Formats: sequence, C-alpha cells, structure tokens
Amino acid sequence: HQEENLRKLRGLTVIVAGDGRCDSPGFSAKYGTYTLMDLKTNLILDFYITQCTEAGNSVNMEKYGLKKCIEHLLASNVSIDTLTTDKHIQIRSVLKKEYPEINHQFDVRHIGKSVGKKISQKSKVKGCEKLKDWRKSIVNHLWYSCATCDGDEDILIECWVSVLQHISNVHVFPGNHVTECRHGVLGEEIQRKTKWLKPNSAANLALKEIVINPRLLKDIRQCSKFCHTGNLESYYSLMLKYCPKRLHYSRAVMNARTQLAALDHNFNVNRSQAIIKKGQRKGEARYRTECPKMSKEWVAKKVYEEKSYEHVHKLMDSAAFSLKNNHLPERPVKRSLPKNISGKEKPNKEEIIRKRVSRFSS
Repeated sequence: HQEENLRKLRGLTVIVAGDGRCDSPGFSAKYGTYTLMDLKTNLILDFYITQCTEAGNSVNMEKYGLKKCIEHLLASNVSIDTLTTDKHIQIRSVLKKEYPEINHQFDVRHIGKSVGKKISQKSKVKGCEKLKDWRKSIVNHLWYSCATCDGDEDILIECWVSVLQHISNVHVFPGNHVTECRHGVLGEEIQRKTKWLKPNSAANLALKEIVINPRLLKDIRQCSKFCHTGNLESYYSLMLKYCPKRLHYSRAVMNARTQLAALDHNFNVNRSQAIIKKGQRKGEARYRTECPKMSKEWVAKKVYEEKSYEHVHKLMDSAAFSLKNNHLPERPVKRSLPKNISGKEKPNKEEIIRKRVSRFSS
C-alpha cells in the first residue's frame, strides 16, 4: 500500500510533515520511528524504524530516520517542496546542510506553545500580572499572522510585532505592510473593560522582550506557509493501539505493527462528520464536548463516522490464499546492525569481573 501511494506521486512534488516517535518513555529508547505525512491528503507516505545501535545513540535516531525517509522518497522520484517539523536542532541542521532545496517550515502549534509558556513565566513577575489575561489572545494572534501572510515572511513579521501596538490600545500605526489592526472599530464598553498595558510599563516591556526576540523572529519566518503537524500527532496516538510504549517488541514485529497502524490510518483518513439520525435535530452535524487539561475550558469537537476495517479482511483473505496455494512471502532481509552501542565485541564475562575486582581491591 505504501509503495502504491508513492507510485501515484511519482514525478510530483509534495508538501509533507515529519515527526519522530520513540518506542518507550524517557531516554532509553531502543527504536525510533520517523514518519512522513502528505499534508494535502493526510496519508502516511513513508516511515522508517531506526534501532538505537544503528544511529549510535537514541539522540540521533530522529535525524537518521528523517534522512532515510527523504532518500526513499527521492529514490521513488517524489520531490519534497516543503517539510514541516518541530524545532529539533539536529533536523534543522541536516536540512540546511544536506537538503537546502527543501523549504523547511516549523509547526505553528509548537511555536505558539513556546510563546504561551514564556508569557506565563513573565506573568509571575511582580508588575507583569496582566500578561496572564493576554496570553491566549497573543498566541491566537500568532496563528492569525501565520494564516493571513500569504507566504510573505515580511508581512508575517510585521503582523506579529503589531500586537505590541494593540495591547497599548493603539490600532493605527506606521508600517510597510501592516499599518492598522484588522478587528475594526472597538466599542466604548470593550475599550473600557479591556485591561490595556500602558506603554513602558513593566508588563509591556516584558512582552516586548518576548515578541521581538531575534531567535523567535527567525523561527516565526519559518511559519509563513502556515503548516502544522496536528494530524501526525493524532496518528501517533493511534499507533499506541498497535505499538504501546510499555511493551517491547522485536524489530520485525515493530515493523509489522507500524504497517498495520499506517494501514488503519490511511484507510480511514478524511472521514465525513457524522450526523444525527433521530429526533428533532435529525440531519444536523454531531459534536461532542470535552474539557482539555491544559486550557480547562469546555470545547466542542466534531464526531466522525465510524471507522471501516475492510482492509483487515482483505489482508486475512490474502494470507489464507497464500497459505492454501503455498505462496508464502519471503522474509524481509535483515539489516546488518552493530550488536551494541559501543560497536565492539562483547568480552568474556569472567574477564570483566576480574578487572572490576582488581580495580576495587587496589
């Protein structure tokens, strides 16, 4: 199925999102799965499972997996126009040095989350308490700036920095591209109830320090395409059903379970929203309510149609047919991997014990 998707894209250019997933919590992961998703269709295009010894250590697994996925797509004659990832230092470095033709974008959600955390930290400082009330609005403004800049980095930066004018109740200001707020005229009641930040106040200066930080402005420029990896994060939640992080599997089993997760996702992606079938609201779209731990605010989320597992029946029929006709598939060729991270042969056990005893006795 994976190769079939790549054949359909042969000779075309794709916009993808990439992210890595470790097989266990913490820094003791044995396997790292890197996945590429097509942002136009939300289909899983490719994945690569890296074993820790293959990359040298668990820190390098995400970078190694990304390179393998990119090489596979390029070998399949599929060009990558834009790749969206989180702010991983190694990923940024390898794309800049080895794949400069790929437009590297950052996930808007990760940037917004980072900005929100910085504002929350500043709001705990004496004199900056008002920033807490502005945190959500400022993060929303970042999303709005990325969504409306039409891919122009200069417009994006001007729109983002204009938040410093708005919070001071200044809505018309000089600029090259953005010269006024786009919310229209504010009513007198809104003007009176809003907790504006006075110019040069402690809260205003603290926010200015965050907004015009050179590193943040550099990162925001890589959000001009308004891409995010939310659907890929949802896929990784689905993977927990097939590859739970509390259980260990061999590499062959890990690969098979990941393939099942990708099939499950690809055969059920982009389902229609479910509708109410009975009662007075028959025919209306269905929603459910939930209260996330982060925001602690009730939100409405779409309810989608039930998933289909027809692909599982096809797999079972194909397996039964192969077994009946003695057409068993060949086992995949095992990769040559170092036996351990050190890359050296394991010495004799008695020799190690002797060295340890002699070291402590001396």
